Order: sequence, then C-alpha cells, then structure tokens
Amino acid sequence: MSMVMINSIIESLLKGHGYSTLKECSKDTSGEKDFFLVEDESLDVFNFDDIIEKEISCGCDVPCSVDSLLYKDGILHIIEFKNTIVSGRSKKRDIKLKIYETILFFVKEFSLTTNDMNNIKFILVCLNEEIPTHRGVSRADLSVRIPKWLKFIHEYTGIEPMVHSPKMFLEYLNLRN
Repeated sequence: MSMVMINSIIESLLKGHGYSTLKECSKDTSGEKDFFLVEDESLDVFNFDDIIEKEISCGCDVPCSVDSLLYKDGILHIIEFKNTIVSGRSKKRDIKLKIYETILFFVKEFSLTTNDMNNIKFILVCLNEEIPTHRGVSRADLSVRIPKWLKFIHEYTGIEPMVHSPKMFLEYLNLRN
C-alpha cells in the first residue's frame, strides 16, 4: 500500500471521527458488566465500528465491520476482538463476514486494489482460541499460526491473518515485554 493511499485513508477517517484506544475498542458489553479484553490505552486506534455507522448512508443495513484499525510500521492492521472461544461455523462465518465487508468498504471508499492488500494484516484477538499446535513449536510461534478457517483470507486477498491472545497481541505491538 502506498504512503499516498495510507495517508488518504487516515486523513479521511480522522475527519469527524478522531482516535480511540485499544481498551475502548475491545469493550464487550454483552454481559451483566462491561469487560475489556485489552486494557491498554497508550496507542491511538480508530474505532471502525463507529466509523462505519457514521459513514454508511445508502439507506441500507450497516455492514459488518471489524472493531478497530491501527496503522503501525507501514502496515494497516484490521482488528477484531472476541471475548469468547471462536468455534463453530456460525462464529467463524460472522468473523469472515466482518473481514469481507471491511475490505469492501476500503475497495469502494479508497479504490483499494489487491496490490494494496499486501500491506494489511487482520488480527483476531480472542480468549482461548484454538491455535493449531505442532511438536517442537514454541509458544510464541503458536500465536501467529493461521487456523485453517482463516487461510482463505491470505489465499484470496493477500491479507495476512493472525490470531493472538490479548497478552500476545500486546507483545506483537511491542506494548508489553
């Protein structure tokens, strides 16, 4: 993705939206008490759910979208937080739909091309994700193994999917040692 494309996306998103935090974007309000999957507030991110709700004005249903966007080290990260185990066809299909509709938004709004997608990473941050294991592989390596149900993303778009626990996610971003 060219710097011009990234700057165009960031400038457009900042108009009327501003930044949020990882903590706020990882907020789960589905239980009796709000729960934050990630407590970090030091990094500026975009609350993409809020942006989509404000930007879509075609009179149709608001598309599914990932929770947040982060631009760091030349890579645009699209991030989904799940305070659950991601298992079963329905939950996996919901996540795939969020990825697809987020990509469609970028294609339509910013003329994103398949070449641009090589500089995008999708990160699923969740509790107890079943990460494929192999003998002799270190725990750190396990955090970036791609579950079979997410491999299509890389195959068809060039976007690299990653799965992290909250702790490994912060380590990936160099926010926790």
